[in-house]
Amino acid sequence: MKKQTIDKTIRSTFAALLLTAGVSANASTTWDFVSMANSGEYGISTLSLLGDGFSVDITGTKNGNAAYAYLDRGHGGLGVCGTLTGTQQCSPGSDDNITTGEILKMTFNKAVTIDKIWFNNNHDGDGSLSGNKVKIGGTDYALFLATGVPSFNDDWTPNVSFNVAAGGSLLFSLASTNFDQFYISGMTVTAVPEPETYAMMLAGLGLLGAVVRRRKQKPDA
Repeated sequence: MKKQTIDKTIRSTFAALLLTAGVSANASTTWDFVSMANSGEYGISTLSLLGDGFSVDITGTKNGNAAYAYLDRGHGGLGVCGTLTGTQQCSPGSDDNITTGEILKMTFNKAVTIDKIWFNNNHDGDGSLSGNKVKIGGTDYALFLATGVPSFNDDWTPNVSFNVAAGGSLLFSLASTNFDQFYISGMTVTAVPEPETYAMMLAGLGLLGAVVRRRKQKPDA
């Protein structure tokens, strides 16, 4: 094989590897539910959102019955509503967060890591979640005041991450030891690279190694 042909093959292989690496290294996606709600308050049976390399369907239940995912404006955020008016507004207006008997469910089509979640209680109660807990995925988590993230500096976070399998769900509800209602202010999510992507990268590296070895074995023509 001529040197020019080998060099072209190597360049093509490197380009393929870079493309594969780009597919595997998805950027984090941050959803600001407070800003979403301020842009348009409404409830919907399934709130579907697209992230970088994944999607999520958000639904709600109230006392075991199907309910609505709800975006409430005025530094509210994402909650649950049992009944909507004809204009997709919650009725009564006080039932638009996550409170007793309500569960918010997020179902992801791909494996993801939820890097950060923020909560608030700005519309009702004492306006704070200090000393409170939230049940996430069946476990009660203590909340801490968020720092270092301007959009969510007045909100609260459990300071832990969560892994969700492809097709899996994460549930949010009141903690067993806490009956304060709350909204989800925002969250940051990253798609987990799929095993097929790693296999493609290994195959590409193997091809590159074979080309380099062949180049060393043959003199230039």
